[in-house]
Amino acid sequence: THTHAHPRPSSADANNPETIQLEGIEKLCADLGVDPTDLIVLIISWQMQAKTMCVYTKEEFTRGLNVMGVDSIDKWKSSFERLRGLLNDKKSFRDFYSYCFLFAKDPGFGVRTLPFEVASQMWRLTLTGRFKLLDEWLDFLERRNVRAVTKDMWDMTYTFSTTVRKADLSDYDEDGAWPVLLDDFVDELKGA
Repeated sequence: THTHAHPRPSSADANNPETIQLEGIEKLCADLGVDPTDLIVLIISWQMQAKTMCVYTKEEFTRGLNVMGVDSIDKWKSSFERLRGLLNDKKSFRDFYSYCFLFAKDPGFGVRTLPFEVASQMWRLTLTGRFKLLDEWLDFLERRNVRAVTKDMWDMTYTFSTTVRKADLSDYDEDGAWPVLLDDFVDELKGA
């Protein structure tokens, strides 16, 4: 599904001639030969430090080009491998992951939460291949009828994915400061 790629820009952004809107971003993606839902588009947005999904301001766009060191479509295309490689560094990935929460926020939904559908899609984009229990986690949250994901839950999910590595979850510290949902998730998986 493409829901995460099409939020409505705020009217202030929509009326600003100094922005690239959804249509322009889709054209840019076509020029770059990538799907708008590809992880590389998120990485590019992160490099620009874009604040709103589907809107790039002139300032963000210019900053991004400078940071990425590209000044043509061809150079941009040939930078993809290097840009994807940034996520191999733990500190960079953590920064990228935190950025994704803020980027995906709908200004009308609440400052510190993401609708579950959006969080779920962002988790799939960012944690696939990094979090072994991602499918089980998303299924668990869906069955629990979780409607919104807080920034704390977003951050702790990443911490959980990097610290609990054993298949039997024996490295899960039950006395740690985990959100109740993660405690319940582990209990369910352990069959407690």
